[in-house]
Amino acid sequence: MIHVLTVDVTPLLDEDLFKSKLSLLSSVRQEKALAYRFPKGRALSLGVGLLCDDYLSRLNCCEKDSGFSYDEFGKPYFARLPQIKFSLSHSKNMAAAAFSDAGEVGVDVEKIKPVTSKELNVAKRCFSEAENSALLALSGAEQDLLFFRLWTEKESLFKYNSSLTPNPFPQGLPRYVEGEGSVSVFHFFHLDDFALTVCAGENDIVNLESIDFLSTFARIIEIK
Repeated sequence: MIHVLTVDVTPLLDEDLFKSKLSLLSSVRQEKALAYRFPKGRALSLGVGLLCDDYLSRLNCCEKDSGFSYDEFGKPYFARLPQIKFSLSHSKNMAAAAFSDAGEVGVDVEKIKPVTSKELNVAKRCFSEAENSALLALSGAEQDLLFFRLWTEKESLFKYNSSLTPNPFPQGLPRYVEGEGSVSVFHFFHLDDFALTVCAGENDIVNLESIDFLSTFARIIEIK
């Protein structure tokens, strides 16, 4: 089972709430959050830390006692819970975290915005020929959604396993990527004006939850 948690970090722009929540987390996360120059960056960094804390609370643990750290490649891990693999992402006011107890996982979230010539030039370099053809066949909101869907797939796949190479854009879902003896699947979620993709194992089931910090982590559960 893959558990994906998301949160709107806007409430964390309140200085008092920020300070009270920050004190709950490890010194590593506190230092990382405070290293951001602007309140928005701090709120996003704190947000992913709180998502880790929320998930670990279900395992009778907490982020502060998990041994949260980063390896030599900048990938986060729980030193005291090495069996839990996780991935973090944030964009604009949304923070996201994906957790797995059955293998690697990658997640990426991006705010959907109008695609410009700049993004299309990026697509030429980063997307396959088939993906670019599919993208250019669309316009407006449909093109915007597909661009950020493909972009989050690339990012989530990199986090899942950087040795894999995305396959051309096919018709239908799920999308499979094979390589290095493993098979991964993209799980895509269109969350209002955000695109979120989880890259996980072929047989993994993804459970998506939205967390509300102002309602003591009340959960709105949406199972995909």
